[in-house]
Amino acid sequence: HEYIYDMYYFRDIEELWGVMCEVFKERGTEFDTFKAAAILVWLGIDLNDLPDMLKTDLDEENEMILHPVTKQEVIFPPVDLRDRIYSFLISYRDADSYDTKKFGGGVFQYTQSKYLFRSYKNAHFTATQLRNISSSANRVAEEYSRVFQWNRIYASGLYYRINQYEKEHGSIEHDMNLLGMFFTCNQKQEVQREISFIRKYNEYQKFKSHVGF
Repeated sequence: HEYIYDMYYFRDIEELWGVMCEVFKERGTEFDTFKAAAILVWLGIDLNDLPDMLKTDLDEENEMILHPVTKQEVIFPPVDLRDRIYSFLISYRDADSYDTKKFGGGVFQYTQSKYLFRSYKNAHFTATQLRNISSSANRVAEEYSRVFQWNRIYASGLYYRINQYEKEHGSIEHDMNLLGMFFTCNQKQEVQREISFIRKYNEYQKFKSHVGF
């Protein structure tokens, strides 16, 4: 199963960014909506929460990202490419138009909207519409032997955050409160059995072993 990690997962946000830049390098701004969504999902925002993200949730003055539901700061790891990736998010927020291959190619104007995720005809994407934009992204990514899956992009970021926490505080393996905090998504607040958390922690351990954290 080692190939699964190389195909579907990303060691850190810089790898995700680098892969997207390589895959979409000939496509202008056509996939900027997908790229912005993928970054925010890796950072820990559930895909189902993304449609509610306002442009003002990107707080440029303080270089902060606010969670669209809780309005708490979303922690962006202090990596070398942080400024470049954040600048991309601001450019996407402020863009008036984007490149497209639809209808023979050209440039589409974004609909005026207070929401971050919009298109030429939608001022407010639904979660289903956001989920579906990975299909066209994957058609382009195929020749690079990469597959973008929302749940695995989310898991990649989650595993990174767990690893960072463990480096500072020690293993969370036997701490059910911490396991629950990390492994319970915003959309899934129902009580989950302990065995589920242990299984998920074991999946994290396999990922950690593969990428060499």
